[in-house]
Amino acid sequence: MVSVAMSDASDIARETADVTLRSEDLRDLAELRTLSTQLMDRIQANYRFIVAFNTSLLAAGFFGVLAPSTSALLHNLSTMAICAKSMTPLKQN
Repeated sequence: MVSVAMSDASDIARETADVTLRSEDLRDLAELRTLSTQLMDRIQANYRFIVAFNTSLLAAGFFGVLAPSTSALLHNLSTMAICAKSMTPLKQN
């Protein structure tokens, strides 16, 4: 029979956790929740923008309003802009 010490179980929990809080202050948990909500809002807003923008590029290309090279350029520029916007900090110090 193999017994597992409590420290081994907590080590396993730390290894498998997506996020580990190192502080014992519960206010940090509330701050983490706020940050995670802001992050999900940013992800959803970026997703909605990209889907709408790319759909409009496809429609413009389909109806001959934009040349394929222009559409590709706008797609790549929008991708870089969203990436740059996504790298801004969520938390203002």
